Amino acid sequence: MKRGTARFIWLFIGIITAVGTRSSIIAKYTSTKSERSFTKQAGKYRFTVALFYKEDRETRRDRELRHKIRRFKEILKSVSTRDAYEDADMQFIAVNVASRRAQDLAIDFQIGDQPAIILFEDGAPYKKNNNIIRQNGFLTREQLVTLIDNTWGDKIEQAIKQKVQRERQRRRERRYYSGGPSVSFGIGFGGGYGYPYWGGYPYYGWGYRPYWGYPGYYWYW
Repeated sequence: MKRGTARFIWLFIGIITAVGTRSSIIAKYTSTKSERSFTKQAGKYRFTVALFYKEDRETRRDRELRHKIRRFKEILKSVSTRDAYEDADMQFIAVNVASRRAQDLAIDFQIGDQPAIILFEDGAPYKKNNNIIRQNGFLTREQLVTLIDNTWGDKIEQAIKQKVQRERQRRRERRYYSGGPSVSFGIGFGGGYGYPYWGGYPYYGWGYRPYWGYPGYYWYW
């Protein structure tokens, strides 16, 4: 494979990856009215911040309460865009337990008229001292951030470090498979590293990747 071709392939992969990453970031805030959907989503991420609230016909008739719920959901979405939370692949979900498909969640977590924030790790409610980490009532943005950081601060840092290490490993692998420096001298001799290749002009040699060239001295980077 020619060097230019390899660069084009990795550029294309990079663009696809960036688009996928961006889509993933956008999807880290979502809302649902289904227990099944919530359970599926919560199982996809290590960290999940869930807002359980009740918005039915009666609630919608209460203009002030309806506004407070909408504002709380906006706060949840805003917090989801914090760099540290995005880097740690944290997910935020707003769940309306007034729906018939989510009533079991309301019973399990005892959600009444007041909303509740409950933290989940690997799909299960996160506990400390055998108590589920939750906060009832309407929170400000600062209160929600404090709750998350006080609960998961060290784990968030660890998750980010692990993600950086994985990215570095992927970059090393990309550099390795896209080709490194190689040298060929004249007809019949090639130098470099990797597996055996056959050049365009008849010669055997060793190189990281097959390449074509004219007799003489070549340096690929």
